[in-house]
Amino acid sequence: QKYGKTYVLTSSETEEDILGFYTLKTSGIQVEEDGEYNSIPVIEIARIALHYAIQGKGIGKYIFYTYILPKIKLVAELVAVNAIIAFVESDDEQAIGFYRSIGFKKASKDVQKEIEDSFNERCDLYMVSLIDM
Repeated sequence: QKYGKTYVLTSSETEEDILGFYTLKTSGIQVEEDGEYNSIPVIEIARIALHYAIQGKGIGKYIFYTYILPKIKLVAELVAVNAIIAFVESDDEQAIGFYRSIGFKKASKDVQKEIEDSFNERCDLYMVSLIDM
């Protein structure tokens, strides 16, 4: 079964040098509104990683704005997608800083509580609305 689509980033000089990768998948966040649960359609950045030698140089932002966001916006033109989400380990300051730098915000405590049981409790949910992008 396919749960996501993974894209591999290689060097333009030699395609054998893997610089990083990212995985996108569809998902939904269940939220309670006025006593009813609704599912908000989202795209999840399930994985994103860069080779340690190129981290901290703005390449992650470049990849997000040049490759990831345009793909998500294309999908959002065809079907309902309200936000982009990522589950980030609570103690990973580098990852938290990255997501915050591209506009993600930590989900509210109520939303965190809803996803806590269905996902790793060491992770926090970060979100950005497509309206804000």
